[in-house]
Amino acid sequence: MTNQNKRLLIICNAPFQVIVALHILELYYSDAIVDFLVSDQFKGSDQIAKNAQESKRFRNVFYIKSKKWWKKKSTTADKIKYYTTLTCSVIQNLFNVVKVGRYTYDTILFTNISVFTKLLCSVLTKRNNNCKIHIFEEGLGTYSQVYAESDSEKSFYRRFIDHKGIFFQTERLYLFHPQFLTWYFPPEKICVIPPLSPSNKSFLNLANQLFKYSNNIDQYDKKVIFFEESYYAEGDDVPDIEIVNMISQYVGKDNIMIKVHPRNPINRFKELGYKTNINNSIPWELIMLNQPIENKIFVTIASGAAINPYLYLGIKVSSYSLLNCLKNRPGIMNTQLGELMANVYATFPEYLKAPTDFDSFITEFSQDISLVK
Repeated sequence: MTNQNKRLLIICNAPFQVIVALHILELYYSDAIVDFLVSDQFKGSDQIAKNAQESKRFRNVFYIKSKKWWKKKSTTADKIKYYTTLTCSVIQNLFNVVKVGRYTYDTILFTNISVFTKLLCSVLTKRNNNCKIHIFEEGLGTYSQVYAESDSEKSFYRRFIDHKGIFFQTERLYLFHPQFLTWYFPPEKICVIPPLSPSNKSFLNLANQLFKYSNNIDQYDKKVIFFEESYYAEGDDVPDIEIVNMISQYVGKDNIMIKVHPRNPINRFKELGYKTNINNSIPWELIMLNQPIENKIFVTIASGAAINPYLYLGIKVSSYSLLNCLKNRPGIMNTQLGELMANVYATFPEYLKAPTDFDSFITEFSQDISLVK
């Protein structure tokens, strides 16, 4: 499938979306005239937009502000603030649609099905009746029924703008692993994305330029990488420190590195003498494309980062999820996302491992660590 000499608009709201979109761009739209839209939904997005402009790869780079800064509360005053913010957000979305909608595109490539993207697609497809909508995945969440419900008949867009919905208009759905899809999409319209690869030089060079990988000072050079999650920031009580201390008894502190979660306010592991990363601005997937990660072991409670090397790069690294070892599962893992992750581990048990108790984890982990060079 190629889409040469077309006018393409890419919309990204997260770092991993940028990585996947650039990968798809260089695989399928290498000769396209490309406009790149980045929103303020993630930290450092303004710098990504600036770097994209400087790369000269894109005709136009749009940086839009659409982040909601107030969550709904219970008091009357808080509700007033919430609805005021919501109204301002709608107005801002309309302004952004007008700004981008001046241009004509043959293809729109995005993943988030939001009010903004729906409004923008409505405008752009009316401007060019032949404009195609292509959607790409952003991790396991894309495979869940929750993702499909964002375009349900009850959604604002379906009720008041276009009753057919986005999926009806979508010509192509890009997925790495369509076997995990839990909602229906016509199979003939699904395009399987090949793994991210450093051999795709044009993609890797562009991604490194946008994220300024040359500024990365972290070397993931330990035998064991533990992935912290945002549970601490969210108030969930999980024994992540106890788990890391337990692992260190078998391999020693000097053989463990912690990839800390950027939302956690305190680097608890550094205080305990463990090596941790410093730079949180570069996506983990980009780090893996630039550094050798073979002959390592990944451990986490339920972070998707531990399974991404196998899912998105095809790299065979032993990755352990200790979610099933916990007495109390964090709330989000009791949703369909937790079911999806369990399905992934069950599908690739040779490399993605989900022990049900700590004793069996230590037994298998000890065997794996003895094979690490």
